[in-house]
Amino acid sequence: MLDINQGNYLSQDMVDKLKVGQTKAQVRQQLGTPLVVSLFRDNRWDYVYEFTRQGIVREHRTFTVYFVDDKLARWEGDEMPISIAELNKSAAAITAGEARGRIRARGGSSSSTSSRRNDRRGAYRDRGRRRPDGSGADRGGAR
Repeated sequence: MLDINQGNYLSQDMVDKLKVGQTKAQVRQQLGTPLVVSLFRDNRWDYVYEFTRQGIVREHRTFTVYFVDDKLARWEGDEMPISIAELNKSAAAITAGEARGRIRARGGSSSSTSSRRNDRRGAYRDRGRRRPDGSGADRGGAR
């Protein structure tokens, strides 16, 4: 199954730049276009984010901004990650953990890959051929 990101990804550093009194255009520039804008309540914008992995919702966050006379009056919502960099670190950790889990499930370890690589290098040497990187035995014998 696929990983699915839907909606507006907001981080705390984006939220921290909001200031009471900003215009709608300034808020839109800072946070992006909201996912939900109601025709009946144009003084409220809702930013929704959802991340789904393998059909399971892993993250769901909402953030709402309120305007009075087309100026930002207040905002509220779920706790946001500190920054995009934090998201990248988190995603890398999750991906690495899942990769380790797949290797264990196959009964191997990450060192088995390097062992296979070393075996292939030996095979080039034993057959009297050069490895693709140019090192190893030459046709005329070992170096």
